[in-house]
Amino acid sequence: VKTAHSKGIWVMLDMVVNHMGGSINDINNFVPFNDGSHYHDCNGCISDCNIHNFNDAAETEHCRLAGLPDLNQDNEYVSSKLIEVYTKLVEDSGVDGIRMDTVPEVNPSYWKTFKSQAAPNMYIIGEVFNGDSNYIDAHGSELDGLLSYPMYYTIRNVFQQKQDMSQISSRLKEYYQVFGQDRTMKLGTFVDNHDNARFLSQNSDQKLFTSAVVLSMMIDGIPIVYYGTAQMFSGGNDPQNREIFWNTQFDNSTELYKKIKALNAVRKEDVFDLGSPATELSVQSSFYAFSRGKVLVALTNVGEGGDTQTYTLNQHPFSSGDIVCNVFSGTSDCITVTDQGVAVVLQDGESKVFVPKSALMH
Repeated sequence: VKTAHSKGIWVMLDMVVNHMGGSINDINNFVPFNDGSHYHDCNGCISDCNIHNFNDAAETEHCRLAGLPDLNQDNEYVSSKLIEVYTKLVEDSGVDGIRMDTVPEVNPSYWKTFKSQAAPNMYIIGEVFNGDSNYIDAHGSELDGLLSYPMYYTIRNVFQQKQDMSQISSRLKEYYQVFGQDRTMKLGTFVDNHDNARFLSQNSDQKLFTSAVVLSMMIDGIPIVYYGTAQMFSGGNDPQNREIFWNTQFDNSTELYKKIKALNAVRKEDVFDLGSPATELSVQSSFYAFSRGKVLVALTNVGEGGDTQTYTLNQHPFSSGDIVCNVFSGTSDCITVTDQGVAVVLQDGESKVFVPKSALMH
């Protein structure tokens, strides 16, 4: 962690308080949780004691996730010991944030206690593996942020399956109704992660994948880029999606690596307003454009070899006469904003991100 900090990198700790590893038969070795009373029993669970209906809160909180020994946070010793252990871990390690695993599987009241005592001044993003915005809000309202699983499914629908791009607009509207602006901005937006088959394992079109990544990095929320994304990893279900990374020699020469680097640079510029929500400029079945600050993002889901998308956006964040450039091409792809608007042309399934030319000079 100290080395990461010396290089300007903040570190998040992946944490779990819901369960232990192994099986219930191993708990004698699980110090300090080595007594049967530290775990939920199987009362109210079906014969295998596992969770089968995640819409049943009692079953989800009381029964086991895939056979893993389920800690009982209603037990005062378990509750206080978890807080004690993780408070010390956070203090000793110097980490900057927490990614909390298996949030719905724990009684929601415990999250308020844990947050206030173990990490009161630290950002905690919770995993609620569900595509229903109301569901994840109900289970994770006591945490600072949540993994943006509903938008993840929308991204997969729109880019992987090439469904109507208006789904993005519908999802954003839903987010603001359910979460409000402040909490929407704290959701963690992603395309791939360690729990799901990678995008490219189900659709090998790299233009579609790139567009999905661009959206995830520029739309409302906090972008999360899974390792191997820039190198176009394409592993299937776990464990195939947890490929060995160092075999790539940490390749930073790929086109997507360069695009991610360019987007990170834009996000640090004054022209990109981190606190402002996206302003939709055009919502079409195969074209979607929005702006944040003085950054205009134009995307399509036609994919490689798809039809050219040509739109003049009369709503935009620029002034007539401004010269704006696509950050992926530097000054070789610039246009002048006219009284009619911004003329956007996307060829061969590409995505573009326009900023004032002056911003590229920094």
